Amino acid sequence: MERFAKVFKNVTVLLRNGKTQEIARIGFSVRLNLQESTVELYREEGRLTQEGSSSKGFRKRISYRGSPDIDGIYRLIALRSEGGKVPLMRKTEVHIREEAFGAFTEKVLFYQISYNYTQGTLLKEDLLNGERKEICALRPVNRLEDFLEITQELWTVIDKEDIVG
Repeated sequence: MERFAKVFKNVTVLLRNGKTQEIARIGFSVRLNLQESTVELYREEGRLTQEGSSSKGFRKRISYRGSPDIDGIYRLIALRSEGGKVPLMRKTEVHIREEAFGAFTEKVLFYQISYNYTQGTLLKEDLLNGERKEICALRPVNRLEDFLEITQELWTVIDKEDIVG
């Protein structure tokens, strides 16, 4: 049996006078093959500017013994899980205002969307002021296979929250 899922996305957006100037992103996806006892880790980097876009990807295949778990996957991509909570998306927005006398930073937004897999809750956290809100409650999971199965539903909610929220 094989499972494939996007497990993390980091996005940086630069806006100048309210218009998007540049978007940079890094995404991680995982393919789990239980018969071959392998995990394939995919890393994609991309940049979108007014001049065009670029993208490149990397793949690494890792063999394992025993049974991989959710925390182990996040250690592979150098992210920490805390008490059953794993980060799914981090986003930074920098708003710059240009005027006749120069440019200044108008505001900075820095937030993270996490999934607490032991409770089944999706959380949005403002990493600058510490505010936290629950986006929705889904089912809790405790096995990696179940987590990879629910990720499509998680990303549907995250993408909707990122647009409106």
